[in-house]
Amino acid sequence: MFQLIKKNLSKLISEEFTTSIDKIHRLKDLGENALPEIDVSLKRFSGMSSSFINTLSISDLLNFLKTNNLPDGNKLIIVSSLLFEEGKLYEDTNKLSDAFFRYERAFNLAFEVFYNELDCDIENYKLLSDAEADNLLEYELNDTLMEKLFDYFKLTKNYAKADDCIYELINSSSDTENFKKKAAAFYSELLNKSDDELKEGNLEKNEIQDYLKELSNYITH
Repeated sequence: MFQLIKKNLSKLISEEFTTSIDKIHRLKDLGENALPEIDVSLKRFSGMSSSFINTLSISDLLNFLKTNNLPDGNKLIIVSSLLFEEGKLYEDTNKLSDAFFRYERAFNLAFEVFYNELDCDIENYKLLSDAEADNLLEYELNDTLMEKLFDYFKLTKNYAKADDCIYELINSSSDTENFKKKAAAFYSELLNKSDDELKEGNLEKNEIQDYLKELSNYITH
């Protein structure tokens, strides 16, 4: 009985969130200011306003988004998605630093869901998170964020994009040696994947073998 109630409640939350996002998109399409609706939605789903959320550190925000002292995948994805929508509105008005600030914290929240393998009932939540990650790739990023994107794409089995991230880190970071070791470990792990898994992740086994030849000095046995 408890599981049924929980399932029904989760479905209701997902439906309400979809309705909120649809309303935000309609307002944008009509050329109206959707920021107040985002603020209303944030308060409804998290109990916090946009201004409050955006003054918190990520660690504090993660604590506020717990339910019964445990990370809540639904809350994390909802707040992440709403912050992403907010960021797009700021970008549309050329407030680029405000936009990027929200894009980064939106991704950081979504990352927690995949890194900690949290349950999430929000419809298409992986697609929402992928859009946030892909959007960040359009920016010049510091090593910490680029490495987190690498980890995200690895966790979500998008091996080609993980490959792009580690390549960028090797070629632009001051810590090249460390990232070469990380790349060698990544490609070594991929060799244990089936051809179907690699194909799904958009990488070919022969590509991986070529990369490992280049990184042969960094392979640990």
